[in-house]
Amino acid sequence: MIAPMMMMMNMSHHSSIQEERNTIDPPKRKYHQQSSASVHRFVFVVLMLLSSSCGNFCHALVPNDDDNASEKEESNSINKNNKEKESYYRFRHKTVIIPHDDKKFRGGEDAAATSSHFLIVADGVGGWARHGVNPGLYSKLLVDTILKVGNEGQAAAATAGAELSSSFLMDIVDRANQYSALEHLGSATCTTLQLLDNTVEESTTETKQQPMLRTLNVGDSGYSIHRYNVTSQSFDVLFVSEVGQKRFNYPNQLGGKNGDAVRDVGTPYTHKDLQPSTDILVVFSDGASDNLYPQEYHECLQLVQPEPEQPVVAVELVSFSWSADCIAKKAYFLGKDANFDSPFAQGGRESGYYPNKTGGKHDDITVVVAQIVIAKEEEDNDPYYKDSITLYTGPVGKVEDMMPMLKELQQQHTTEDNNTNNNDPVDDGKDEL
Repeated sequence: MIAPMMMMMNMSHHSSIQEERNTIDPPKRKYHQQSSASVHRFVFVVLMLLSSSCGNFCHALVPNDDDNASEKEESNSINKNNKEKESYYRFRHKTVIIPHDDKKFRGGEDAAATSSHFLIVADGVGGWARHGVNPGLYSKLLVDTILKVGNEGQAAAATAGAELSSSFLMDIVDRANQYSALEHLGSATCTTLQLLDNTVEESTTETKQQPMLRTLNVGDSGYSIHRYNVTSQSFDVLFVSEVGQKRFNYPNQLGGKNGDAVRDVGTPYTHKDLQPSTDILVVFSDGASDNLYPQEYHECLQLVQPEPEQPVVAVELVSFSWSADCIAKKAYFLGKDANFDSPFAQGGRESGYYPNKTGGKHDDITVVVAQIVIAKEEEDNDPYYKDSITLYTGPVGKVEDMMPMLKELQQQHTTEDNNTNNNDPVDDGKDEL
C-alpha cells in the first residue's frame, strides 16, 4: 500500500502535506510495530559509519541478536573497566505529551525520546493523514533511533577515550532520518539536545568539568533556556532556538525523500556557558510554542523555597513532572480558546498568510522540562513522577486543579528540609501518582 502511494503522490500533493502543521507522541514501546532486531541491525551499520566521529570502538556496545550471552558479558566487562569514565553531568527531566483531541485514539503524532544525556522531540506533519498515512509512526521511530544510536555512540566514545566530533548529532539524525523514512512514510520536525562533559583547564595543573550542550534543530519544534536571576529572584529567558521554515506555518522537516536534507536545514548550536545551579531547559513541539511565549513558562517553574526571608541562590524545582504538566495543560486549553490572541495568530497576521487569524492553535503538545545535575546526585523524591514520559489518552484536567498538588509538594519539601536539619532521615517510600 505504501509503495504505490509514494509513486502516485505528485509534487502538489507533497507540498500540501508539508504545509499542514500538526503534532507528535512519545516513545512508549507498546506503540511500536518496529522490531528491536531491525533497529539493532541499523544501529550496527550506523555506528560503523560513525567511526570517524566516535572512534573505532563504536561497535563495541551494539547488541548481537545471535549471541545475547556474549553481548551481556562484554557489556558488563566494559562497565567494570571504565567506571572512571562515567559522565560527570546528566539530565534530570520529565516529558508530558497531550495529543490533539481528534488524535488521542492513536497517541497523536508527536514523539519524544529521553535519557540522561539526550532530549529529543519530533512533530509529525499531520497533512499525511489525508493520504491514509499515520505520520506518528515515522516520528516515533525517528526519535527512538536517534536516542538508540546517540546513547551507543556516546558510550562507545567514552570507552575509547575519544571525543565526539562536532558533526556527531548531524550524522546520527541524518542516518536516523533515512532509516525511518524507509520504514514509514511521513515527515516531521525534530529537535535534539545532547549533554556532554567539557574539561576546562583552570591552570597548568588543574582542570574542572563543565557541562556542554550540543543541539540540532529542524523546523518549528525547539527549546529554550531559562536562567534564574538571583538578584531579581525571577527567571529570565536566556536563549530560544530559531524556527526553521520556508514561510509561516511551513517548517523545514525530515522525511527522507519526502522531506529536507538535515545538512541543508538543520541548525546546530553549542552552549558552553550553562550554569546548572540556575538554568532550566524546556524542549517543546509547536503545540506549546504556538500558544505560549517562553516567558510564560515561568509561572509553571515553581521552586522549592528556602528559609523565610532567604533568597534563592540555587534552583530546585518543586517537581519536574508538575512543571511539564503545567506548561502542557496551559498550552492545551489556550489552543482551544477561540478568543485568545495566541503567538500563532499574531504570527499569522504579521506574515500576511492569515490576515484575519484569531484564537489559539489546537494541536499535539509535547513539553520536556529538564535541568543539568551532577550525575552522582540522588534522584529527587517526586511523588508526582511516575514515568519519564507521560502520554494523555483521556480527559485533560485544568491547571487550577493542579494547585492542591503543588501545595502538597511544597509542604513535603519543607518537611524534608526540616527533618534533614534535625538529622532525622525522611522515609521516601512514597507511592507514585
